[in-house]
Amino acid sequence: MPAQPRTIELASQLAASAEAVWQHAASVAGINAELWPVRMHLPPDPEVLSRLAETRSTRGVLISLLVILPLDWHWLGIEQIEPGRGFQEVSSSLWMRRWVHIRSIEPAAGGCLVRDRVEFSTRIASFGPLLTPLYRAVFRRRHRVLRAKFGETMGG
Repeated sequence: MPAQPRTIELASQLAASAEAVWQHAASVAGINAELWPVRMHLPPDPEVLSRLAETRSTRGVLISLLVILPLDWHWLGIEQIEPGRGFQEVSSSLWMRRWVHIRSIEPAAGGCLVRDRVEFSTRIASFGPLLTPLYRAVFRRRHRVLRAKFGETMGG
């Protein structure tokens, strides 16, 4: 039986410009700061996401816990990237048949609005209900990191 797609959505109103948040969100250091203690082993190339989007290629990426414990092998693909505004990642991994992560960064009064939408289908159907709370917690933490770094606007 195929796994049912699962969706997670979060939004945060940040007290920083869309460009400042983009500089963080599109950098390897920023990605890993949001994911800590999980780490994506990407080259420290500031253009790695743009290059993947331009070539429509995928890149094998090790995902580890505390740098030493391998968790997954991810075939990272960036379908669309709009500097300063967001990206759409369409990937797969050993655990995921399909992983789609859309991050949008929209200018808003007093800063910007960051939205993350993740839709995924696990390779083994019974893993979906087990992994959904884990991924929801990971993205809640990512938004806590963003709010701590950039502050929140009223209503955030």
